Amino acid sequence: MESWYVLVNSTAGSGVGKMSGLKIATLLKQADLKHVLHVTTSADEVPQHIEQALAEGYRRFAVVGGDGSINHLINALLRQTQVSPAE
Repeated sequence: MESWYVLVNSTAGSGVGKMSGLKIATLLKQADLKHVLHVTTSADEVPQHIEQALAEGYRRFAVVGGDGSINHLINALLRQTQVSPAE
């Protein structure tokens, strides 16, 4: 799947994450890059979203949030067993 899976932690930076995520979604659309945008309310939700996205065929990920969101994304990708690292 060519689409980007974009996760936005809406609570990051006291709400700045949500505003930044919406701005990034607009830029992706203007650049004609296919994407889906999912808004979370906590960095702790990231691993479940990544697992589901991998099962749906997504292979390109972006996260908008703080250190916790990025950490959860990296760990979820490293721990997953659905996809070979070569994909």
